[in-house]
Amino acid sequence: MPALDLGGRPVSFFEFWPSWLMYLPVAIQCLLLGLRHRSMSLPLIANPAVPLSGMAGVPKSAILQLAGQSANQSILPWITITTPTTPHLQSQEETSSNPAQPPSNPSPTKEKIPPEPLGECEETRKRTDTSKPLGESRQTALGGWVQASVYEAQLHAQPERRQAALGGRMGPGASREGSAPPRGPGPEHSANQPESPNPAPSPEHVTSQTEITQSAFLEQTLAAMKKSGLDFPIVGKPDIGCRGAGVKLLPDSRSLDSYLKQFPPGAAVLLQKLSDFEPEAGVFYVRDPKTETGGITSLTLKYTPYVVGDGVRTLAELVAADPRARGLTRLYEERNARHWGEVLPEGRPHRLVFSASHCRGAVFRDGGHLITRQLTGALDRIFDDIPGFYYGRLDLKFRDVDSLRAGRDLQIVEINGASSESIHIWDRKTGFFDAVKTLLQQYRTLFTLGLENKRRGCKPPGLWPLYRAWRHELQLVKRYPVND
Repeated sequence: MPALDLGGRPVSFFEFWPSWLMYLPVAIQCLLLGLRHRSMSLPLIANPAVPLSGMAGVPKSAILQLAGQSANQSILPWITITTPTTPHLQSQEETSSNPAQPPSNPSPTKEKIPPEPLGECEETRKRTDTSKPLGESRQTALGGWVQASVYEAQLHAQPERRQAALGGRMGPGASREGSAPPRGPGPEHSANQPESPNPAPSPEHVTSQTEITQSAFLEQTLAAMKKSGLDFPIVGKPDIGCRGAGVKLLPDSRSLDSYLKQFPPGAAVLLQKLSDFEPEAGVFYVRDPKTETGGITSLTLKYTPYVVGDGVRTLAELVAADPRARGLTRLYEERNARHWGEVLPEGRPHRLVFSASHCRGAVFRDGGHLITRQLTGALDRIFDDIPGFYYGRLDLKFRDVDSLRAGRDLQIVEINGASSESIHIWDRKTGFFDAVKTLLQQYRTLFTLGLENKRRGCKPPGLWPLYRAWRHELQLVKRYPVND
């Protein structure tokens, strides 16, 4: 990883503006493009295999599970679990004395609204594995259940897809044992497809109707991790969320137990192997559906800031002495409250944030000069095995700069969809008009891809599912634990 250049101005003048202000020109452009093409929702079919193209409220696993065995070799192994929806997890004593206590449902379902069809292209029908039934991902994104947690949609999925409860949706860990992970929703599964009966929960499926003790839930989580080849330390993150919300490094089972207790009932949590590498980059990739190759439009190096103790000053004083960090004190203090008043020993580094998200305090630097044909070719091969995905940003770890340029030893952490940014715009040296130009170009590309996919047979959904998904994600994020 190139050394972080700290010379010059610490931040750009617009770097921490409110999102709505930065995206005001984008909203105006989208309105004009929507009128021109007679559809405001064309961007929602830019990635036809992903619910809402990954614009909002879409589980991370909904994109990761599209990957085939070849692409999975570059994705860090992961599983998802679902926290029980019982408002009170019984103690062991309470369980033994109340063995037949009925399951609780804190958020009763009153009315079922059929999801609006997402539409898929003929090409996606040919390339996507359709052997898997309609699962939680699409129902989650569309928010198809009124006055119910979005996660309750999992209870109505087909049995083989309901394994999302504990370790059922697996990443590469499963494929190494000979079974490929689910490939995402197939096109023949329409919104009117009949649902299978909801079978009684089994011990390996901790659904939201299962009354269990906290210790039993932890044991089953650990068993699912072991089955998938995951070991501590691991990274925990909400399956639905963005901008690093709720992301934590979990060194042991005790920290995992504490982490899971902080989630709202019925929340889906993704557990992922910690990368072998420290350097991280955000790589934006776009491919025309008519071609077999794509292009990298942005590459950004991500730095997680740290301070070094001098044996004299407290962590708070060290942060205040840094030109950039002192302007973000409110971000760092909340995440380092336990050590804020401590004097750090001389020479000891202290990382201020773990999640490499800009709004959480990470530092971004434009790495466009590192884009090569070899790296682009490596991403082409990966996305050959992720059908129906043409636009988004990969957050990936890499061994060193030479490996990144060569497209070798890449470890994908996340694949972000339509709402992802070309994050080099948050480099302090990026000009305001260049940043706005980049955002405008991104959304023009989304409309272009959506228009092409519409010609190929995709049907754009309305904006109502997008609004519901966005509102739901917004409410969830408020209830997540503070990220590292």
